[in-house]
Amino acid sequence: MGQIDRFVERTLVPPRGLMRGWSLVMVAALVVRAVLHHRFENVLAAVLFTVVLLPAAIAPAVVDRIGRWERAHPVLDCFVALAVIGSSGFLLLRYFLDRRLSAAVALPVAAGLAVVGVVWRRSTPRPSSDQT
Repeated sequence: MGQIDRFVERTLVPPRGLMRGWSLVMVAALVVRAVLHHRFENVLAAVLFTVVLLPAAIAPAVVDRIGRWERAHPVLDCFVALAVIGSSGFLLLRYFLDRRLSAAVALPVAAGLAVVGVVWRRSTPRPSSDQT
């Protein structure tokens, strides 16, 4: 193995404690911003990042449960994806466009992606539990 070590790219994996701490700091900062500046975009960003980052930051074991729930309920998971993609797309477009146009662009794109996700999951065969 010593001969090919120079060809193997090594990547830095941040420590779990650092990532959990960073997630907590991000959520706290966004919640404080939403409390101090009462705008819809600030509240939406705080809710979005709290839902996405906080479960893994507080209890990393919950990530496995979420993965099992996602595989067991693919249609409900696509609705969750619709909410996350739609709100994050809205927040991204809000930097460039006004509220109505951001919503008019982000929500149909997110709905289309959710429909594609449902169709793709139903057409992809699931591995059975006896094959593993």
